[in-house]
Amino acid sequence: MLQFGDDKKGIFEGQVLIVEDDELSELVIELITKENYSAAYSIYLAFENLVKSVEDYKDPYLKERASDYKDIRNRLISIILGQVTDFSEINKNIILVTEELTPSDTMQFDLNYVKGFLTAVGGETSHAAILARTMGLPALVMTLLDIDELRDGDKIVIDAISSIVIKNPSTVELDLYESKILRQVEMEKELFSLKDKDAETKDGVKVFLKANIGTPVDITYVNKYGVEGIGLFRTEFLYMKSLQPPTEDEQFETYK
Repeated sequence: MLQFGDDKKGIFEGQVLIVEDDELSELVIELITKENYSAAYSIYLAFENLVKSVEDYKDPYLKERASDYKDIRNRLISIILGQVTDFSEINKNIILVTEELTPSDTMQFDLNYVKGFLTAVGGETSHAAILARTMGLPALVMTLLDIDELRDGDKIVIDAISSIVIKNPSTVELDLYESKILRQVEMEKELFSLKDKDAETKDGVKVFLKANIGTPVDITYVNKYGVEGIGLFRTEFLYMKSLQPPTEDEQFETYK
């Protein structure tokens, strides 16, 4: 199983806080004891309003947080039903093609075998996409129609930079993309070697490079690339980790 550093643990720590929320737990228990619903169906109903409320947001960044609630809901239900999908069992080089991937799915990937993935659901700001970038995996969102045209055993080239997917590429196309990969690796090495140098224009004007973060633990990831500060802190995540608004003390500890 892939191990993440502190920079992405915040994603899963946020999910733990949601699962441990007292109000959510009480609702599940009430549905089981008073409505006589099964545990799996009670969990589904308890999360349904959360999913719908987030999906109604106009901000695409916030809207995609519905995937977090779906992820937790589906994992809990699959555990209860004994139907857990284990991507860690993959033991050959593949590109994974599926309708949707959640953060808990992607954290199981063995980078020795999983070389990229294609999904029909998600976007650039989804947690699955964030984790894919952290892991260095190419990932694209396709239509269900396009995904249905792919079959087990197909060779696939994913060009995530140009948003291109090539099914069963020719030898010429394979050679072309192998050379592109080598150039990309060399360019990344060169850029990384410059991360600690001052950002300055040719005429001596200092430029401050700052990052956008969603949780305090993202600072670890930011420091890795020599960023000089925080330009935007998405504080709405404080309100989305729990059914209850954060207290003043909790906000103070986070902001400081």
